[in-house]
Amino acid sequence: MNSKCFSRKDYLVLAIALTLSTQSAWAYLDPGTGTIILQGIVAGIVGGYMAIKMGWFRLRALLPGANKTTTSETTTTPETSSSTEEKK
Repeated sequence: MNSKCFSRKDYLVLAIALTLSTQSAWAYLDPGTGTIILQGIVAGIVGGYMAIKMGWFRLRALLPGANKTTTSETTTTPETSSSTEEKK
C-alpha cells in the first residue's frame, strides 16, 4: 500500500474544483488597495531592473578582458583636485 495519502493529481483536482466552485465576493476595494497594487507593480519593475543590473555586472566580471574600472574609480581623487586648486 502507498504510504502517501494524496498524490499531486489529487491536489490538482482539488484546486480546480475549489476554483470552479467559487462565488462572487462583492468585495469593496478602497483607494488604499489601488495604491498597494501600484506599489507592488513599481517594486516589481525596480526589483527586476536591479536584478538584471547586478547580473550584468557579474557577467562582465567573468568575461576575460572586461574593463574592471568603474565610474567611481575614474573620477578625480583628492590628490588631483588639490593640485588643481594650488595652480589657481
